[in-house]
Amino acid sequence: MSHPGATRTEQIAPAPQTAASEEQLLLLLALSPDALLVVNQAGEILLSNALAEQLFGYSAQHLRGQPVERLVPERFRATHAGHRAQYFAATRVRPMGSGLDLYGVRSDGSEFPLEISLSPLATGEGVVIVAAIRDISERKRVLPVSMHSSIFPGRSVATGPPRRSDGSAGWEPAAPPPVSAVDRDR
Repeated sequence: MSHPGATRTEQIAPAPQTAASEEQLLLLLALSPDALLVVNQAGEILLSNALAEQLFGYSAQHLRGQPVERLVPERFRATHAGHRAQYFAATRVRPMGSGLDLYGVRSDGSEFPLEISLSPLATGEGVVIVAAIRDISERKRVLPVSMHSSIFPGRSVATGPPRRSDGSAGWEPAAPPPVSAVDRDR
């Protein structure tokens, strides 16, 4: 597997191709807390774990051999192959689409917001990508409410504006939040 400093595929040590190493990879897929897909340079899904199958609504047999673009909304499919080619030209561990809203599409055609982290893995058959996928629907649903709360302290989306000290309805600015150190290593 790659280490965080690896930025080129040549820096990734190939994994030994034995039945034991394949068994270990399958065990890691099964034990992961995230939905995982293993995809080759052509965009073909090689492996998936049960969480990915549940998330997208496909069986492992149905996913295997399919283009990963099948899981990408139609409006993004045309550009996805180019992005994949760019990534394979300079693989490294990184989030996919940093700063963008990413979406997946389920077998029933419904879309959902997601986060994807990409990790290259050198194998005897070439570099493959392990994509860790998280459904962030709940975070997206809750985020506007929490953002509203931080922008309008004391005001609930459900109850309306707070009362001022004189009893009239209205917003009074809150004190600014304390300044704290930012972890720049994230």
